[in-house]
Amino acid sequence: MANLIKLRDHTIHHTDKIFVDTNVWFWFTYAASNEIETENQPLRYQTLNYPEFLEKVLDTGASLFHSPLTLAELSNVIDRTEKEIHNVCLLYTSDAADE
Repeated sequence: MANLIKLRDHTIHHTDKIFVDTNVWFWFTYAASNEIETENQPLRYQTLNYPEFLEKVLDTGASLFHSPLTLAELSNVIDRTEKEIHNVCLLYTSDAADE
């Protein structure tokens, strides 16, 4: 059975087995996530705490796990985010052209 943990309160041990969901992988791996200026822009803890926690897990030698569907879901989230960023850029470009 899985236990939900609070990142700030959890002491990581090398025997820990951590299941990481898609949202955490998104904030950890997607470089543009720090500069998203859309309705779904990240909260500070997402771009700071998640990556910091995963780095600590890796440093202690604990194991990270994911569902096989995570990569498909992650690619969908990244694609959707890129589309939102593109749409925002188009909006700014068309607004600038109108001036």
